[in-house]
Amino acid sequence: DGVILSAEVVLCDVTMDVEYPFSMADVKKHLRASTTNNYKWSIKNYSNNGFVIINNVTNSKYYKRFILYDKEKELHKANNRDFMDWVSEKDNLESYYKSKVRFELNLLNVKQVKRNLDIQDNKLMTVLQSKSNPILTVFDLIFNEDKIKTTTVYSKLDKLALLELCDYDLQA
Repeated sequence: DGVILSAEVVLCDVTMDVEYPFSMADVKKHLRASTTNNYKWSIKNYSNNGFVIINNVTNSKYYKRFILYDKEKELHKANNRDFMDWVSEKDNLESYYKSKVRFELNLLNVKQVKRNLDIQDNKLMTVLQSKSNPILTVFDLIFNEDKIKTTTVYSKLDKLALLELCDYDLQA
C-alpha cells in the first residue's frame, strides 16, 4: 500500500482503443485532410501499421506526440511474440483488439502529465483517478471539426468511430 500511495508518475502514455474496421491508410487520408494546420502538425508513418502526429514546436514544454496504429497488427509483430506466448487468454486478447485503432498520447514529463490530466499533483492514485480526456483534447487541437463535417469521404462508420472516440458526447 505504501508504495502505491507514495508513487509518482513522471511520464506516461494515455491510450484509447476505438473500433474502426477500415485500413490505417484510409484513416491517415481522412485525418490528413482534416488537420487544422499542416505547418504546425507533422504526420509520419509509424511502425508500418499506423502514423504519428507531432506538433512542430521549439519548446519541449509544448511538444505533443499523438500516435494512431492498428493494435491488432501490433500484437502480431515479432517483438511481441514472447508476450503473446506468455498470455494465457491469447484468443480473448486477439478478439478484443480485432479492428481496433489505438490512440496514444505520450506525456513525457511531470508538467505534461499534470497539465494534460488536469491534476494538481503527479501521485499515482491522482493520475489513475483523473477524469480528464487528454486524447480528445489533443485530437481537437490537431483536427478541425468543420473540415471533418464538410469532408464528404466520411461514411457513417467513420462518424460512428469518431463518436465512440468522443464517448458519444456531441458537446465535447
